[in-house]
Amino acid sequence: MASLLSLTNLVQNITHYLQTRRANSGANTLEDVINFTVKLWDLESPEGQCCFPVLVSADQLGDRSTSGEYWLAKNTQTRLYQEGLAVLFEKYRLDVLVLSTEFSSSRLGAVGRLPVGSAMTILGYDDINLPFSMAFVGRQYDEGSVIRSMSAYEANIPARKVPHLLE
Repeated sequence: MASLLSLTNLVQNITHYLQTRRANSGANTLEDVINFTVKLWDLESPEGQCCFPVLVSADQLGDRSTSGEYWLAKNTQTRLYQEGLAVLFEKYRLDVLVLSTEFSSSRLGAVGRLPVGSAMTILGYDDINLPFSMAFVGRQYDEGSVIRSMSAYEANIPARKVPHLLE
């Protein structure tokens, strides 16, 4: 559901960007981007990782204004927010949720169009050795609480030192 909405928005956003940008690379559609990716796949993508299937799936979607599947997913997304996250914030009188970025907190934010911010302090590393941190997810239209929470966290937690080999 959320992925259908994300893919549909990806197609529209990429199409708009490609058609309105000033630089001309020859890529004017998502299909052009896919063809470019196929051509340079071995150079650009480590085996078994990344996003190419997402681009292909997004390119195969129809127009969202006439897609019943899109509007059903959009309605489900709204219901999930109203019956889930909105209730959680109200019942427990929460200003923000603090989650690991490994949890895909951005998806949680997408469900209710909630502001999501990430702290810059690395908390650890996931299974494929990518760093993860904390994400602050706020109420709808309350970016201020997210920014204040992140600021308070960063002001009270000492900055990590750069390893001497990276200096």
